[in-house]
Amino acid sequence: MKNAAFNLDKNTTKSSSWIKKKQTQPLKSPLSLLLILSLFLFIFLFISFFKITPNSLFSKTITNNPLISQCSKFQTLALGEKFLWYAPHSGFSNQLSEFKNGILMAGILNRTLIVPPVLDHHAVALGSCPKFRVLGPKEIRVSVWDHVLDLVKTGRYISMADIIDISSLVPSSIKAIDFRVFASLWCNVNMDFTCSNDLNAQSSLFDSLNLCGSILSGIHGNVDKCLYAVDEDCRTTVWTYKNGDEDRVLDSFQPDEQLKKKKKISYVRRRQDVYKSLGPGSEAGSATVLAFGSLFTAPYKGSELHIDIHEARRDQRIQSLIDNSEFLPFVPEILNAGKKFALETIKAPFLCAQLSCASLGFVGTAGSTIADSIELMRKSDVCSKS
Repeated sequence: MKNAAFNLDKNTTKSSSWIKKKQTQPLKSPLSLLLILSLFLFIFLFISFFKITPNSLFSKTITNNPLISQCSKFQTLALGEKFLWYAPHSGFSNQLSEFKNGILMAGILNRTLIVPPVLDHHAVALGSCPKFRVLGPKEIRVSVWDHVLDLVKTGRYISMADIIDISSLVPSSIKAIDFRVFASLWCNVNMDFTCSNDLNAQSSLFDSLNLCGSILSGIHGNVDKCLYAVDEDCRTTVWTYKNGDEDRVLDSFQPDEQLKKKKKISYVRRRQDVYKSLGPGSEAGSATVLAFGSLFTAPYKGSELHIDIHEARRDQRIQSLIDNSEFLPFVPEILNAGKKFALETIKAPFLCAQLSCASLGFVGTAGSTIADSIELMRKSDVCSKS
């Protein structure tokens, strides 16, 4: 090829003008010198700013992010321990049922159970799982956190472990921590400080508690290796454990076509092994805190609403936990007070039945004590007053 631009021969004379090197011309323009000096000055000031300013805007966006800093502080205090939190709701019977399921989940996932307080009757309501009309996991966690803070503020906080005796399970089968102790660590505040009469200090404290509550509830999403907020609920998931079924198969109970059209829903309920989904090796398994929504379940149309773990024959440790937590007694103080009342006040054999506003929906036997009690509740309009 004769074209000098494509000739690879070393002897070729490079006579084309575009190949010749141009001589460097000194910059004589005062404007050019001024621009160069300004550039060097800007670089110098920029470097100096970051050296002398530890709390620069850049560092705030990285280290002072509430999500990251909150979790980093807590992880330092947790010393590698992993926790399980859930959102109790409705009446005491439902809360007790969820507490037992929380014990079970903590045992399966080898996490420390955060023991909640007893919530006011129906202060937080889930809704209806059969009708696929429930509060989402994030919403119910926020509602529970807010109500717990109200219990603390008003001095009405009573731990579930102050009512139900779990000494036979802790620490032999699971580990547990009171919610107030956990919240003090998670929020990096002293919960005893709520007894202070300093209103400004209390206001600042509860602002901090509200912030870390929103983080724990998963409103801002998951935080890598610190918080995993479970989004599954009874509308989408039935939790199982080593039952031999294929993971994520369809559950037998699904919303019917009429409900789908009427409510415009498209939920599909699947059965998931909780250990495979949330245990070691999963994204959730690496998180320091695992936050569930509701853990309430009940039999329904041949299936379970949310948790179908009644036995674990392949895991004797969990099977023993299921057996030992089926009937949990009240703490000795309550049992002794009840016995004293029966012996000194009633002084005769008696039948004890729990009656609630829901009992009004059932028809009692005419002439029975229970039927009379229900009728009395109706006449007294008890439920409308609660």
